[in-house]
Amino acid sequence: MNIMKINQHTKIAKLIQHNVQSIDAIASIAKPFQNLKNPILRKLLATRVSIMEASKIGHCQLSRFKEVLEPLGFIWEDAEADVKEESPLPEPDWLAGHTIQDMDVRPMIKAGNDPLKDIITAYKNLAEGEILCIINDFNPFPLISRLEKMGAKSYIKKVEDELFYCYFLKAQQLNEPEIQKSAENPAFISDVDFIERLEKLDPEKLFSIDVRELPMPQPMETILAHTANLKPDEVLFVQHKKVPLYFLEDLASYKLQVYISEFKANDVKLLVSRLK
Repeated sequence: MNIMKINQHTKIAKLIQHNVQSIDAIASIAKPFQNLKNPILRKLLATRVSIMEASKIGHCQLSRFKEVLEPLGFIWEDAEADVKEESPLPEPDWLAGHTIQDMDVRPMIKAGNDPLKDIITAYKNLAEGEILCIINDFNPFPLISRLEKMGAKSYIKKVEDELFYCYFLKAQQLNEPEIQKSAENPAFISDVDFIERLEKLDPEKLFSIDVRELPMPQPMETILAHTANLKPDEVLFVQHKKVPLYFLEDLASYKLQVYISEFKANDVKLLVSRLK
């Protein structure tokens, strides 16, 4: 077994790079870590978050990480001293003199709900020059990246160990074509959006496969075999038991666009087409 020494300051990305099984192991600790199974969120979250920061996100003890990671070949060694935190950045000039709308998402997260959609809606409803302040008990790294892509300016203020004020200034309204151009690939969408997109497709240009009962690695092989001859105006509808991580992480080399939705446990659906 390949051994790696870790501590509370080790980045989640380092764990995954060393052993991909750590994704499922960490996801089993708490509901927020299920996001690690989403390739997009994993790229946003894992590269920036340490084990200690993740424990705050999941409201769990560091010992839980030790319990699930040691069987995978990780050796836990507590850091002798905490890594010195960077000095807080000065407040930006734009924080003063603008209307600020507060949004405390802690109750939603505590109830097990994902506040992302509500946050995005609240940000979109801002007038240019207004500020949305997200109140949270951890630094929401993925949210920062998401809103900055929409033109937001951000400033994170750590009030105390488990209290963060996250300010987002709506400084620029991106038009619809720009948003479409910067869309993520793969695009994770809701089941409702997925069905609507599916129903708009030309049945004569739509091909379906079901890989749910195939043993590994046949699902990926089957998808690749069917996409190899796809024409630019054709779409492959795939029914899968889980998110095909390895396939999604190498989309650029396949030159494919993928829309994906997790309808329920063991029911994942994909729409795959050629990049135009």
